[in-house]
Amino acid sequence: MKPVVEKRRLYFTMVCHPLGLKRAGNAYPTKQDARDAVPLVRGAWRGLRVTISQCTLIWRDGRLTPKSVDTLSRKYNLEPPCST
Repeated sequence: MKPVVEKRRLYFTMVCHPLGLKRAGNAYPTKQDARDAVPLVRGAWRGLRVTISQCTLIWRDGRLTPKSVDTLSRKYNLEPPCST
């Protein structure tokens, strides 16, 4: 039996901070939702550039792949969601 693979794409607003890219807020389901949050983030982080970052998460048999967990942890400073 082949493993069930599910992919999900998320978008994050990222601030170009002098210490590196920093995530501002939670994940958005669509790129347009993330774009709508950019003016708010720019207002809060005055003078810093804001970008939108895309992240594709992959689940195999209901569990996040190790690469997806590493990306969430390292790049976006997020704990992976619990799988039940």
